[in-house]
Amino acid sequence: MISFVCLYLPFRDAHFNLALLFGPIFWTSWFFLSHPVLNLSRAISDPETLLILAVIFPVLEEIVFRGWIQETLFRMSKGAKLLPSVSVSNILTSLLFSFLHLFFHSVFWSCLVIIPSLVFGYFKDRHNSLFSCIILHVFYNLGYFLLFNNSVVFNA
Repeated sequence: MISFVCLYLPFRDAHFNLALLFGPIFWTSWFFLSHPVLNLSRAISDPETLLILAVIFPVLEEIVFRGWIQETLFRMSKGAKLLPSVSVSNILTSLLFSFLHLFFHSVFWSCLVIIPSLVFGYFKDRHNSLFSCIILHVFYNLGYFLLFNNSVVFNA
């Protein structure tokens, strides 16, 4: 059973709050660079697709990638770190995560995926929990699919 204290702890971490803030900063920057056509009515008319892409997939991906793959690699590497705050298991997991996004996204977006993946892995190592990773992944995906991927994801 997960206690309320466990669910509250990530929000007391300044690093986690900065990671949350990164989402809106990225979205705003990308919005002004790419000038997407916003059509939020598609998300409202097809909430099931948004739920699957912004909530269910991120939860499943975090269970598989951070909960299983990164955890297994972490044990195998005995927690080795390549950089002071980044484990070898996080880097390897993030490379695999980004590579697998090539099946659904452009090369550009797949390469960009490594950045949030490293962030998710950092919080898996830092908090030894999937909760932080899941919250960030859901939050990042929600912004991405609402703002930048309407034409691809939602039927017109």
